[in-house]
Amino acid sequence: MTCKLSKLTRMKIATKLMAEFEITKIHAIDMIETFLVEIAYALKQEESVKIVGLGTFSVRNKKERKGFNPRTGEPVLISSRKSISFHPSGVLKEKINSKQ
Repeated sequence: MTCKLSKLTRMKIATKLMAEFEITKIHAIDMIETFLVEIAYALKQEESVKIVGLGTFSVRNKKERKGFNPRTGEPVLISSRKSISFHPSGVLKEKINSKQ
């Protein structure tokens, strides 16, 4: 048996902001966009982003390493890159694992 997973989208968040704060759709979307841009900017500067009750986003520098082409089996060099990691807060973990 499969279940359809729902997604929390920008539009769903905007709808909740509109109802909660009695603001326009455009204003709600602008608020969300500003929030996301600020997070992206901080990560681009390699700052960690801590949101209390949610968790911490941080940038990790991955070193160059050897790998293999899965199709041909040939060795390839995987270049160094940055990746984003997220560590959920204890509060979020509790909320996800609670029975209610």
